[in-house]
Amino acid sequence: GVLLGEAAASGGGEVAGDEACLALLGRLGQVEHAAGNYEAALAIHREVLAAERAALGSSHPSVGASLNNLGILLRALGRLDEALVCFDEAEAIYAAIDPEHPILARLANNRAVVHLYRHEFAKAERDFTAAFEGMRDQLGADHPLLPGIEGNVAMAIFAQGRHDEALAIHRR
Repeated sequence: GVLLGEAAASGGGEVAGDEACLALLGRLGQVEHAAGNYEAALAIHREVLAAERAALGSSHPSVGASLNNLGILLRALGRLDEALVCFDEAEAIYAAIDPEHPILARLANNRAVVHLYRHEFAKAERDFTAAFEGMRDQLGADHPLLPGIEGNVAMAIFAQGRHDEALAIHRR
């Protein structure tokens, strides 16, 4: 791709197979995303993902991380079906490495947001609950991220009409 070619030309070496260089280019994609340069971010994420698959294999954890990043961008662009495919593929990579892999909770949270955007509240509840339980197990019950995720569980429950249950969670 264009970026990999530019990086190789400026550095005088092969970039496409260099895991550290690919990771830096992936971070550049995240910067472009954060700056609102979505098309540039999309091109970078796709280029890095293709190079990682070629150099590292489709089951490498770096490919999973890139799929997650691409999924987050696609979700922001409203391309929800594509985002879910990325999150699901990333989940398969990490679950094959370790069924208790720490990133699985974050992937569940990312997927839950897609379901929330689609008004698939039962699926959102399932994935927010998985994210909450996974992060609680990893980070401890007093971690400051947990109330926000638990609030998302309550919101998904509330949206399904289970108001008393949602309010009980929200008031904890």
